[in-house]
Amino acid sequence: MKLNESRAIIIAAVITSIAAIFAAVITGWFALQAITGERQAQATSIVLAQAATESISTQTSLQRTVTAPSSTPPNTRTPIVTLTSTPSIQPIGSVFTDDFDKGINSAWKVLYGDLGMANGQYTVVSAFNNHQTNHIAILDGYYWGNLRIKVTLSPLSSYSCNFPCRAVAHGAIIIRYQPDNSAIGLLILPGQRSIAFGTLDSNGGWAIHSGSEISGNDAGFDLQNISSNEITVEAQGENYFAYINGRQVSSATISGSTSGRVGLWFQTSELTGTAGFFAPRFDNFIVESLP
Repeated sequence: MKLNESRAIIIAAVITSIAAIFAAVITGWFALQAITGERQAQATSIVLAQAATESISTQTSLQRTVTAPSSTPPNTRTPIVTLTSTPSIQPIGSVFTDDFDKGINSAWKVLYGDLGMANGQYTVVSAFNNHQTNHIAILDGYYWGNLRIKVTLSPLSSYSCNFPCRAVAHGAIIIRYQPDNSAIGLLILPGQRSIAFGTLDSNGGWAIHSGSEISGNDAGFDLQNISSNEITVEAQGENYFAYINGRQVSSATISGSTSGRVGLWFQTSELTGTAGFFAPRFDNFIVESLP
């Protein structure tokens, strides 16, 4: 009996020791998992904090983009071609026409940007991205005093102002382009559903002439949805007049040169798309010298 009792005591002690070791192992494993989980949580917290910081920065940047002024941004690129020396002013009655039916007249010189033909119209042909880009082409070899410019403008966008208005492409008819790359022109602003006379500085930035911006809602024209609009500009000295489909809609008196070259200015939208859809598209360009 005593021998059996001793064996039982030994076996119980062994079992107790094994249980204690097992319990210690289990306790250590749970402790290790807790430490690992805590470290992972800390790492996740750091990543989330970084992501939150980046998100705030992105949101701030987007907010600046959406709420940025609607004036066109400058394009400080140096013209990629040199125009010929200033020619003589065109005689009264002189006419230049380009309907783009047979391609682009060789008189067009692209100063910066990437312009060409799309669907039988003159427009931007470079790949689009999420940034606005500026493009300008000038008629070389011609210098104009008093003049009339007519051009057909296709709808610049089918998007309404439910999108940020500045995301819609803008255009301009260049009236008095100068050797220092400044100009006077008629801005076409479908995002604001309006037109306005303005001055282009030598760095490519536009300034709208006070009192000349006219809304289509007030003057009865539509730059976004009608199939096309005939836009006419007349320049008599320092006095400028704008017509849409034969009806005068705006005028301005702008001091400065009373002669210069003519051309077209383009600004792409901020939305990715095809060239013919998110940039101004011009056709039937006519210039006539006036008394």
